Amino acid sequence: MRNGRSIAAAAVGVLLLAGQVFAYPKIICFNLSPPELVMPGVRRVAVMNFEGDGGRNASDRLVSYLLEKDRGIQDVSKGFFSGKAKGRTFQEWATTNVFDIVERTQLEQVMQEQQLGMSGLVDDSQAAQLGKVLGVDAIVTGSVRYEHRDRTIDKKETKTKKVDGEKVKYEVKYQCLERTVNATVKMRVISTETAQILGNKEFSETGKEQKCRNEMSAISSVQSILDDVLKTTMADAASYIAPSFTLLKKDFAKIKLSKFKKQADKAAKLGENGELDQACLIYQAMYEADPYNTEILYNLGLLNEAVGNFGKAREMYESALFLKSDEKDYQKALERAQKASEFSDVLRALGLPVTTYEWGVSAAAMANATASKVVVKGSNTDRQPVRSAADKASGVVVRVPGGIELTVLSREGEWYRVQLLGKKEGYLHKSQIGRFK
Repeated sequence: MRNGRSIAAAAVGVLLLAGQVFAYPKIICFNLSPPELVMPGVRRVAVMNFEGDGGRNASDRLVSYLLEKDRGIQDVSKGFFSGKAKGRTFQEWATTNVFDIVERTQLEQVMQEQQLGMSGLVDDSQAAQLGKVLGVDAIVTGSVRYEHRDRTIDKKETKTKKVDGEKVKYEVKYQCLERTVNATVKMRVISTETAQILGNKEFSETGKEQKCRNEMSAISSVQSILDDVLKTTMADAASYIAPSFTLLKKDFAKIKLSKFKKQADKAAKLGENGELDQACLIYQAMYEADPYNTEILYNLGLLNEAVGNFGKAREMYESALFLKSDEKDYQKALERAQKASEFSDVLRALGLPVTTYEWGVSAAAMANATASKVVVKGSNTDRQPVRSAADKASGVVVRVPGGIELTVLSREGEWYRVQLLGKKEGYLHKSQIGRFK
């Protein structure tokens, strides 16, 4: 039975590995995503101390997160048994610190002058008054509430010892202390121009720690666990009002047409490796040849989405969806691109740089990207004659070494017209070709 289980486990492992090895390439990168609360015209913001125990910590963390340039980018899984890879973005212009934040000392000084407390509890009219003095577009206020619970847990485990040379099982009973902290953060954003509430959101999180036996006295304090909880809640709060980077990890669509298969697989692999220009070059050449291929349209959408060309991505996704309206992946992709495109317009209106990525895709490069390739027969020390016409009796243009790769321009029966160095052309017979690519 044990051998049977081992074989079954090995078989499962082989299947898992096979699934990983033959998985189709993906686009893996981080894209700038809009916040839940988009606030057109809001550029300068003041964050007041949140009310309640832990309120100062909460507001400080929020400010810290809002000042980060690449919030959300983290290491990503490289795949089965392959560890982690550093997260990356191809959107060079993108940043998560889109607000000018009023310095705490300036805010405190104005609050004192206006005879207002720093607790975060200001009414709408006071917020408008503060806004005029500070020159901000919005004020963020809020509160922190938490409760904690300690409980003792009785546990037991089975151990083995030897008695008179025989193994005897026995139970050991012990106690553990479990400490739980539940925190709720309420945040609101007030327009200083209209004194209206722009956004109101509640964030809840639970922190838990357990220590057993003689380590029970070393359990973290309630305040320490609360601080850890606030790391998560305030990161969520920052993403509520400011953009964040989120992982785009999507399979490239597999091109079904046999005439494109080799080049399409190559393009997908280039895209997964981060060589987006080369991937786009191949897909764009395919698009020129077959503009109604939904898989090509979708893949071009993914590449444009990855570099931040959201308008072009939306165009590609719309075309794919027009041809295949029931494809859910296309629908979700279009929704992402539309939201990102609209938010880009908001950023531009605030004076933030949002640039269009220029692909290095020329007509000549596209033609070369999808052209067939041949590898000349023989080794580097061999020389194969390339003739001026599709005829063994014609003159020799040049003799090329074996093993080199040449681009095929056309085919005439058993002869292949190939591109040579120095913009020259010539003909190779099929017997001179080692393999096709």
